[in-house]
Amino acid sequence: MSADFRKLDHRYLLEDIGYGLVPITSIAKVIGVQTPTIDSLINIASILNNVNHWEAGLTAKKIGMLDNDLAKIKSYFYDGLY
Repeated sequence: MSADFRKLDHRYLLEDIGYGLVPITSIAKVIGVQTPTIDSLINIASILNNVNHWEAGLTAKKIGMLDNDLAKIKSYFYDGLY
């Protein structure tokens, strides 16, 4: 096993947190869904990697979904972003 795979700041972990979990929880908050487990994972990864994933990650605001309702967000997932 390469030494890179033993590091907590591995590229795959950083990308999965910032571009996977952060958008999931961010969009969930827009529609009123709580995600305490995902939030905990993001907080732990932020501490372990000394990175604020909440700021560095892809949020609903960054992708223009902050002011949308549930119907509009569903249309993004079914029809894509236009």
